Amino acid sequence: MYSIRKLTEKDLSVFFQLWQFYECHNSYFSNEELDANGCYDVDSEYLMDVLLGKDGSCAYFLMNAGNIAGFVTTENTLVNEQEFKELSDIFVLPKYRKQRLAYFAIKELMLTQETGTWHVSVYKGDRLAQDFWEYVFKILPIFSYESVESSACEDFFEYIVINS
Repeated sequence: MYSIRKLTEKDLSVFFQLWQFYECHNSYFSNEELDANGCYDVDSEYLMDVLLGKDGSCAYFLMNAGNIAGFVTTENTLVNEQEFKELSDIFVLPKYRKQRLAYFAIKELMLTQETGTWHVSVYKGDRLAQDFWEYVFKILPIFSYESVESSACEDFFEYIVINS
């Protein structure tokens, strides 16, 4: 029923639209405003770079019975001068939430496709996301996770997840 599909260049317009929904949700925490055209400021060049896999990034659609239900992105990141694979963005459309789709994607990406050490960050004000990750940390078969502090991300809780 659930699957993930790697995005290609032809998916840019759909990815851009989903990113608008994602930014709408994040605006609660980022305080970003709409521009004069009624859109959030989304860097389409950045999104294309993610689609093309630049600098180790990747984007996937989250699928539910063949329907696009959200997306997830991964990229390489530096935390306290160490490089990690990061589950950088995950977004599930409201219709598909509370169906374990995000959990499925995390398990698929972090435990099946690329084991090892990962970085995850959550807005400090996003209690729902914090609760979700605390739940995931308890039920995923991971070796360990730890909170880290980085001066580069003052608005986020950050975690290093080790799953060997």
